[in-house]
Amino acid sequence: MSEIGTPTYYSRVERWECDYNNHWNARYYGRSFQMAAEALATPPGASGPGGATTPLRHLRFHSELFVSAPVSVRSARLASGPHEGAIVHLLSSGDTLSATALDLPGGNAGLPPVDPEDVPLALPRGLDLDPMGDWPAEGRYDLTVPLGPVRPSDLDHTGEMLFEQIIRHSSVSSHAQLNGLGLTPEFSNETGINRMGVEFLVSRGIAPAAGTPLFAKSKLQRIKGKSFWCAHRIVTDLGETVATIEQCLLTVDLNTRKAVAVPDFLYKALD
Repeated sequence: MSEIGTPTYYSRVERWECDYNNHWNARYYGRSFQMAAEALATPPGASGPGGATTPLRHLRFHSELFVSAPVSVRSARLASGPHEGAIVHLLSSGDTLSATALDLPGGNAGLPPVDPEDVPLALPRGLDLDPMGDWPAEGRYDLTVPLGPVRPSDLDHTGEMLFEQIIRHSSVSSHAQLNGLGLTPEFSNETGINRMGVEFLVSRGIAPAAGTPLFAKSKLQRIKGKSFWCAHRIVTDLGETVATIEQCLLTVDLNTRKAVAVPDFLYKALD
């Protein structure tokens, strides 16, 4: 993977960027991809287009990163296949591929071309690339949580919400949703079983103004074997969609680091 594409971003994992498992938080993977995307979209001497570069982004997570790990992103353009034209980002630490992203519609003709078979780990697996339209009818186990008002620091230089902030909101709503369904820290401490996000699809809506109160709506969509799927929609107090985040997650035994069957109690939450 180190020879694919062109270098577009470099960073490192800071201690304050890690979560309660001491893993690099998903929002910072997202920030790295966004930095790479905006750098590619900015002509020399110009101000970049900000969040408008990524109306739709697909992400996959492959390996965990810890404090002080080097982070590099290389980017290329899919030259064939059903997602031809999409920009593919490969985030690595040393020789290990840690995460990937596909930005659509893409279209940066100046990037090195790659074929899908060159980047199989970047292609959709548990999610397709058609973003959710209307939010489904409210179910008995759906959850809505208040996220507070938008702060100026949540927005980029164009007024779009930072991609990393979208991921943070989805993490907060996911945490609240799964705690409410029984996948709590106490359950994890007792059984060693927790969840791990492996694939996201993020689609943008409106750009909320600073001061706008936000809410997150969450729905458990389906379960299959060791995987389950959730959707989260960030909305304003008027119900306008800011972003929709669709997730594929695995239940994992933290002691063995292997995927395990989804707990029975989650099945009861399916409408």
